[in-house]
Amino acid sequence: TSIDLRPGTGVPIGFAGSVMYQSENERGDDLVGRQVVFGLGVFYTGRQDLSLGVETNYQRLDQRGVDGKINASQIKLILRYDF
Repeated sequence: TSIDLRPGTGVPIGFAGSVMYQSENERGDDLVGRQVVFGLGVFYTGRQDLSLGVETNYQRLDQRGVDGKINASQIKLILRYDF
């Protein structure tokens, strides 16, 4: 889901969030069971031809047959200009 503050407040900032869940049956993998991914992004929304922002993701994977879990994080800097 996302929200853009510019139309209501004039502040050219937007936020995007996401959650993804996959059960063991959906994955069809022998090593990894459930998977949960959370994402959050903050973007500049002042121009149609410019994408500028930061996205973060956190992923958690349950391993089958082991008590440990795999945790991974990612940060992406995004810069895109359309001309």
